[in-house]
Amino acid sequence: MKALKKGTVFLVGIGVLCGMYAGAALVGEAAFAAIAPTIVVAVPMLVVAFSGANVADNWQRALHYRPELDTAKP
Repeated sequence: MKALKKGTVFLVGIGVLCGMYAGAALVGEAAFAAIAPTIVVAVPMLVVAFSGANVADNWQRALHYRPELDTAKP
């Protein structure tokens, strides 16, 4: 199985939320009114989670950086 990347998961998440938003708009006004506020909150939460995962990933890389393992020599 191919490994998932943070960017791929982020794009799929945004796509699913947009699909839910469009689907609720097509179903009817009651469904749209019920789901729209949740999606409006979920999109920024997904962005914050993605950004937080990048920060944590970069912090771990910096914490365990070993210059002797670099393959490119100046």
